[in-house]
Amino acid sequence: MRFPPLLVFILLLLNLHANAQGDPIDSLKSKLSDCSTVQCKMEALANIGRAFYYLSPDSALKYTELGLEVALLDTTNMDSLYYESYNALLNNAAFINQKKGNYYDAILLYQRSIEAFVKFADSGSSSSAYLNIATLYNEIGETEAALDAAKSFNQGLSTEDNNALGHCHVLLGDLALKTDNQEQALNHFNSALNFFTLDDARAGKAEASCRIGQVYFTRRDYRTAQLYFRDAFCFAEQSLDAEAISLSAYHLATVQRKQDNTDSAIYFGKLALQHAVDIQFPSSIRNAAFLMYEVYAATGMTADALRMHVLYKEQDDILRNQDAVKIATRQQLKADFEEQQAQERAEQERLKLIQDEDIRRQKIYTWSSVGIGTLFLLLLLIAVRSYRNKQKSEQQISAQNKLLAVKNKEIESSIVVADRIQRALLPTTERWNNLFPDSFIFYRPKDIVSGDFYFTATNGNYTYLACCDSTGHGVPGAFVSLLNISFMNEAISDRKITEPGEILDFVRMRLTERLTDDQTNEGMDGILMRFERENPHTLCYSASNNRPLVVRNRTAISLNTNKMPVGKSGLPGSPFMTSEFQLEKGDLIVLYTDGFADQFGGPQGKKFRYKALENLLSDSADASCVDIEKSLNDTFTFWKGEIEQTDDVLVIGIRV
Repeated sequence: MRFPPLLVFILLLLNLHANAQGDPIDSLKSKLSDCSTVQCKMEALANIGRAFYYLSPDSALKYTELGLEVALLDTTNMDSLYYESYNALLNNAAFINQKKGNYYDAILLYQRSIEAFVKFADSGSSSSAYLNIATLYNEIGETEAALDAAKSFNQGLSTEDNNALGHCHVLLGDLALKTDNQEQALNHFNSALNFFTLDDARAGKAEASCRIGQVYFTRRDYRTAQLYFRDAFCFAEQSLDAEAISLSAYHLATVQRKQDNTDSAIYFGKLALQHAVDIQFPSSIRNAAFLMYEVYAATGMTADALRMHVLYKEQDDILRNQDAVKIATRQQLKADFEEQQAQERAEQERLKLIQDEDIRRQKIYTWSSVGIGTLFLLLLLIAVRSYRNKQKSEQQISAQNKLLAVKNKEIESSIVVADRIQRALLPTTERWNNLFPDSFIFYRPKDIVSGDFYFTATNGNYTYLACCDSTGHGVPGAFVSLLNISFMNEAISDRKITEPGEILDFVRMRLTERLTDDQTNEGMDGILMRFERENPHTLCYSASNNRPLVVRNRTAISLNTNKMPVGKSGLPGSPFMTSEFQLEKGDLIVLYTDGFADQFGGPQGKKFRYKALENLLSDSADASCVDIEKSLNDTFTFWKGEIEQTDDVLVIGIRV
């Protein structure tokens, strides 16, 4: 049989790939033997498992499960690298179990992976876990569950994550085909091809091209289908992905057979079968064997046809067993769902009983309060009447006025003392300059004491800076700020919590414990940043409502924030996310509360607005920090004019 030059070139590539399989595994095992830490062993075992995947799924699963066992040997340093390796092992184990037909075990492993991603607050990685479990649900026929998982996957994607977006569109296209919506499926597959092309993901381009070719093959447009199948085959060969090679070769064989190109059909059919056997995929082996059986039978090659039919039946029996496993998995998932619903109903009933008891107690408190209030009102009326009877002369009124003036002076003196106490909790000028030598603080309380505050703390190599706005201003705001400072200091200094998001979670928890009144919503909005001495250009932060700014090249970059306050009105069970941002030399980091932007003033008596504040900071970013602070002060004073100050004002800037 003669082959076109392209096929000869592809065959040479296959031989080169096959000869290169042994070396990487030996190298990876050598790296494993050199590992002395749990982290290193986890990474090495995950890589060995991936390398064994196409050669021996059982060996791949053995090394992956060994990696999961190693991960539990030492959990004292569960940092980002630990979670990255741990979740790679979980996903590898789930994927191998899925390919081996252990669907329920695979689902449990994917769910563990998602839980670990959520704990680590890595939305991009949790998105990939949702894609894997969506693909599995699709494979076992749970279409609705697959769609739900696909939606969760899509919500966590970055618009720059082209490879993930490509896989998402492949999945959505497969789901569209299940409802016989070919046009929608074709749109998704073309979108997937575009996204894979942006990242030059060759295995992905092969998969998307195969899907497009399948749609045209279904429409009996064999010429167009063949073009896409040939593209897929070339992409697969370039990627050296055995699964992609087998799939694209199989589709090329089917379209060649439809066009009566028997020699090409036999060549590509053998190639598809060879790679399917190499990776031990029963469905691919069965499809290729049945295709070869039909071709051999049509050309009178009876013995070969019989051999292919026997192979087809063997693999078909395996797949029938897998179908039974899929049905059992769906039944188990249904049972798990019903059990979960029963638990939720029981929990709801328990909560209702607690709520009913709270309502009964509240009624008792309400009626008691009414009785006490009525008694207090009567006593007040009696006191007022008695007071009026005693006011018989101007001298008595004058004496009362003097007494009131004394009381007012005492109150004002107390507030001044409170201001000294509050300022004592703020960083001293010397400490601030040591921590942030090139910086400014524009701090203008509305009253003597303030609900706005700034806070610094150190923990090992970490330095923390907070810019916060407590509920209220004046004396009430100051009291809340004292609580917030105390709880933040407890989280960092006493509890040794390092992640900014977890620190805000702790402050919220402590506020909820201390402020038990249901009508009390005291808390704060704010920004908490963490600077690392050994890695000064990586900014780690968590924000509540207020957005941090980074001014770079006179352009303001608005960073992410959590749309909830640190207090009882926060979303129940929603943790504060910790984010990172890479700084550059010369960047100006800006933290601020809402006081400056919400100040009324100007010609029309309107708010200053956040956009105007960003523009002001961008325009003056090249100036020194002293000049920026002066610009803020001059602008605020001019804008406010004769109008009363609306709220406490705090703006902090730090030059990198």
